[in-house]
Amino acid sequence: DLLQAEVRWQISIPQTYRASQEYESALNGLKMLVGVPINEELTLDGGLATYPAMPAEFSVENAKEKRTDYNAMLWERKLREKNVSAQKADFFPSLEGSFTYTYSAASDQFKLEQDNDNYIIGLSLNIPIFSGGNRVANVRRASADVDRVTTRIQLAEDNIEVELENLALRLKEAMQRIRANEVAVSTARRTFEIAQTRVDNGLSTQVELKDSRVALDQAQVNYYSAIYDYLRAYFEWELATGSESVN
Repeated sequence: DLLQAEVRWQISIPQTYRASQEYESALNGLKMLVGVPINEELTLDGGLATYPAMPAEFSVENAKEKRTDYNAMLWERKLREKNVSAQKADFFPSLEGSFTYTYSAASDQFKLEQDNDNYIIGLSLNIPIFSGGNRVANVRRASADVDRVTTRIQLAEDNIEVELENLALRLKEAMQRIRANEVAVSTARRTFEIAQTRVDNGLSTQVELKDSRVALDQAQVNYYSAIYDYLRAYFEWELATGSESVN
């Protein structure tokens, strides 16, 4: 029994060390994200004991309305379309008008005499005839910009739909694992309690107790891993739908 316990203890040492390293790396990454100095102590509040409920179904159209990256592309396309209209305007004649009014008067006396009113009206008509193909090239270039943005928008719409579908599957799968592991933890805890009672009464060995303890620990690890996967999928879902609201 002693040798088996020592073997299990030696096996757990590198696993514990690796878990500690991963924790410190994740904590340092969080410090960098929130702007906390690396050497400053950071205490985390909360845990995996609670998690949000499964989100309601979210349509692709609602997600597109809320996502800033998608709406930015829509505004970009509008600007590109305005540019096409501006480039096409160079083909049209332009008419400019001007009006000038001046007033003058002169006199040797205190009374003004010989006053003059001058009105000047001007019209300028510009008719584009030939520019070496620059106007046509500019229109084609502006239209190509619109086509490129439209292609990006269509690709983004497809990606949003696929992303939401995949996240929904991940959320359901993680929630099913949570429910199954809740039962597994309860069963493993009951098994451990029975083994503890048998050892106390001299009906079993420490090996059986250790085995039941390892099974309980593994069940708890699986349970919290399922919660972690669920939370990760949940936060990614919020980002994908543009509805970040978890406190």
